[in-house]
Amino acid sequence: MRTPPTSSARQLCYLAITLIVFAVAASVPASAVSGAAFTTFDASQGGCLDGSHPNGINCNNYAHKEDVYMNGGPTAGGIAAGNYYFTVLAPGSQNGGFIDFAPGNLSTGSSGECGGGTGSPATQPSDRSFTKNSDGTITNTGTHANGTDPQPEPVIQLAPYCDTPNMGGVYILAICEIGATAPSQCKYDAFKIKKQECTTDCGGASQATLSVCKFWDQNADHIWDNGEPFIGAWPITATNVDTVGGPVGTLTSDTINDSANPSFGCVTFTHTFADGETFADVTLSEGNAPDPTASPASQSCDASLTCQTTPSGPWTQSAPFVSNAVQPTETITLKPGDNLNADNFGNYIAATAPGVSKTALGGYTDTFTWTITKSVDKTTVETSGTTATFNYTITVTHDAGTVTGVNVGGIQVAERRP
Repeated sequence: MRTPPTSSARQLCYLAITLIVFAVAASVPASAVSGAAFTTFDASQGGCLDGSHPNGINCNNYAHKEDVYMNGGPTAGGIAAGNYYFTVLAPGSQNGGFIDFAPGNLSTGSSGECGGGTGSPATQPSDRSFTKNSDGTITNTGTHANGTDPQPEPVIQLAPYCDTPNMGGVYILAICEIGATAPSQCKYDAFKIKKQECTTDCGGASQATLSVCKFWDQNADHIWDNGEPFIGAWPITATNVDTVGGPVGTLTSDTINDSANPSFGCVTFTHTFADGETFADVTLSEGNAPDPTASPASQSCDASLTCQTTPSGPWTQSAPFVSNAVQPTETITLKPGDNLNADNFGNYIAATAPGVSKTALGGYTDTFTWTITKSVDKTTVETSGTTATFNYTITVTHDAGTVTGVNVGGIQVAERRP
């Protein structure tokens, strides 16, 4: 049987239906990655600078780039089972840098270069793939080195990756679904590498730089933890550094307040060495609150670039924390050619106990039964006169009463917040 030809109108109808189906499919939003994953370290290699971490969790400061590994998150609350890849980003690149060869991608670089940073060679996308298993462990399906964290669970080394353009040595780890096209398909964790002193081939440098960052120590544990935001427009003062248009002296500068800047929340000072000067001591201190004159107002942004206006306080300093004591200042010795990071300054807003005000208003009905009696002092009298006096007594009494309809309203508990 011969198939009748399809009319032009019917072809247009089919085409319209196809376009509608395509449009509907294209409009379906990308699913968000749930759970968490973060950086850790290899138990035999070490390199965590955050003190003792017996389980390998909550390390965010490392001695070298090669010391940083990644895992699949905690047993409860980690990323879901599936196929993923990881990428190291420059801060401020979370909204697109996770795509291979995009600007700010420090694992692949941008167009064959280092995505704004310098240093290590770039790697291919397939080199950084892994599988999150249903038992919570991860399996390396790429070429990066394997390790074992202190738990002990398998972990994967992030290196090689390019140097960050962030002045404070901050990097962002992005863990994304294979084929991710939206930031919601990734989870992020920030980490920091302590820059090393210049020891060889300093090239006769006549300057040195010192960077420091400011973070919100939300749990007041004296260290920069996963998820804790950096703070922009916070004043930092340095002594013995280059001043604006003048000689070496004291300079106060706000931390960078532009969340798109890779060095958000950090500030860098420079010391220019005089002839014959071989070292310089620079002392850093911080202000006690965000700069109230900053425009725009101070922002606080976490590793996912979720930002908020920084509260005005009151703030309490919590870091640097050395020998069980908060250090209000830190002094760093610079040599020509150094490019160092100081320990982060951290502050928190102390919790305030709820304030209770007693404003209750009560009401009830009290019903009494009343008794009225009358008595007279005499009932008869004998007299020859025309008058007689009788004294009456009226007594009114009631019982204890019956209380009904009790109600209380207007109780208020007000939480005082800074």
